Amino acid sequence: MRFLAPLALLGLTLFATTVPAQEPAPKVLFDAAQCLATSKEDWLSLGHRRATDLEMGYIADPKSFGGQQMLYVVDYSSPLHTAGTVSAFALQGKLPQLTLSLQFVVHFQQSGDGLHTIHLVNPPFGGIGTQQRVISSIRQVGLQTWTIPVESLVTEPNQATCESDAPNQ
Repeated sequence: MRFLAPLALLGLTLFATTVPAQEPAPKVLFDAAQCLATSKEDWLSLGHRRATDLEMGYIADPKSFGGQQMLYVVDYSSPLHTAGTVSAFALQGKLPQLTLSLQFVVHFQQSGDGLHTIHLVNPPFGGIGTQQRVISSIRQVGLQTWTIPVESLVTEPNQATCESDAPNQ
């Protein structure tokens, strides 16, 4: 019986060393999340969600909007990744003087029929090609996400310049 406690402690120690701590979110993702969180439009619905952490991922597309580099940020509002938003940013400049220009925000839901069909609740302007890029970004992000504390988004000063061409929703 007295060997059980050290054995349990050893098991906990091994478990703690094999579960890696998550790396901080990439700078460009954090900057985009910060633009969304600190805008007056409340693009992330932080007032309604009461979330302390956000689960977000991103896909950079070098030439998807008139030859301009785009960043698609996926914010999952459900733990099973069945709903959320995709925010599309046009990128101008380079770090540390990056300008993120929000083009649109699209809400999505995944069907519960087993087919996992993604439905865009409010499809963006731009036609089928734009909608396909949004759906593709959701699929590409998949489980490649980072947990970002909401508090850090609203308390740290913005490093990037944020602009918005997106219509209010």
